[in-house]
Amino acid sequence: MRDKAGQANELSTGSDATATVRGVSVLLGSTDPDRLSRFYRAVFDLDEPREGWVRIGEVDVLFDRRTDVAANNPEPGRFVLTVDTADARAVVARLERLGVRWVSPLERRPDGLFAAFEDPDGNLAQVIELDADYFARRASFHP
Repeated sequence: MRDKAGQANELSTGSDATATVRGVSVLLGSTDPDRLSRFYRAVFDLDEPREGWVRIGEVDVLFDRRTDVAANNPEPGRFVLTVDTADARAVVARLERLGVRWVSPLERRPDGLFAAFEDPDGNLAQVIELDADYFARRASFHP
């Protein structure tokens, strides 16, 4: 690894090879991980957990019991779980039935539909439905 000046630092392997990312996962710490897992499974119509892991799109999420977190997140904007879905209106209807606290109700924005809510632990989450123009523009970012 190199620092901002390009010098090898103490974590350097001595080579310029880059690490290959094999996947991304998220751990959501909670005082009640079972409740949080049930909530997200209901919202996004997800399969039962496997060894504690729930797959949301291409990301594996582990709902983990933690003693170092508060029952209600005091800084909900620090980490925002954002899920792009093909039918934001259907997801919002499920969220309505679950009685979530809305941070931002479903609205059309330049790139599609967006809504933000708090989960049972007070974490901020978004459901979005990005439109074709967004994906066409994004494709140009990675030639």
